[in-house]
Amino acid sequence: MLVNVDHDVAWDETLDADIHVSHTNFPDSVRSRITRSHRVVFVGHGTPEHVMEGAVNAAAAPGYGPPDGWMLLRHWLRTADAVVTFWPRHQAIYQAMVPRERVIDCVPMGVDLAFWKDGVDHGKYAGTPSVWTSENQHNIKWVLDVLNAWPIVTEAIPAARLHAHYIPTSLHRFLIDLANSNGAAFRSYLSSGTYPHESLRSMWKSFDFFLGPVRYGDHNCLSMQAAAAGLTTISYTGNEYADYWIPEGDHREMAAALVRIFRREVEPRANKLAVPDLSDMGEALVRIYERIL
Repeated sequence: MLVNVDHDVAWDETLDADIHVSHTNFPDSVRSRITRSHRVVFVGHGTPEHVMEGAVNAAAAPGYGPPDGWMLLRHWLRTADAVVTFWPRHQAIYQAMVPRERVIDCVPMGVDLAFWKDGVDHGKYAGTPSVWTSENQHNIKWVLDVLNAWPIVTEAIPAARLHAHYIPTSLHRFLIDLANSNGAAFRSYLSSGTYPHESLRSMWKSFDFFLGPVRYGDHNCLSMQAAAAGLTTISYTGNEYADYWIPEGDHREMAAALVRIFRREVEPRANKLAVPDLSDMGEALVRIYERIL
């Protein structure tokens, strides 16, 4: 049963569960009503550095009692019956924060392979190559680095086109201003647009590359869904599911690596991992549930 704690729900239906899985927090208002034995699993879905950054930014804002994601993370590392992450890197960070006998579990991040494989090719989108990016605009994966690198890329490959979406209008005064200023916008399609999954899987079949640079080389759900749809994926060094890696840091080196990839001067990674299915994730989680029960 999936419950959104930000909205009114029929909590009575959840009270007899053996396992409660917390995405961010497990409300005390619900916990106090549970009268039977149960276990709590905390799934640390967010990058540890991003949790820290969000907590620091919230604490610096005016007001009383700011949100504190770092406090929540520390609480659940100490009290949950199991802590789960999808990244070996995150697992190592969390493991260093708890006693050595405390086990932090790492499970595959599964996506619905059958769904993303389906869809109908729309026909070629603009660009040779055509490149898609549409990450959530958190600092760990926002489009800033891509926009800094893109004019260098298109100076070498004028026919290349960037299709960058999901840039919220509140950020246009910054990110779109940058793209207009440095010329990235001249060979790009930039918008705040979002697309239903049914449309996205078909659109992706008509692109040449998915560009999803996430800091520290972490993989993320969007790039794995794109890979499952058949799109060639590019990320920072470390994403084991990506076809190509580019260096993180200097946008000039990033651009040079992209140019080599777009010109097919480098081979795809031979040892990239296959994207896990939802069933792989589910089976790994069930084993953890059975262990703590």
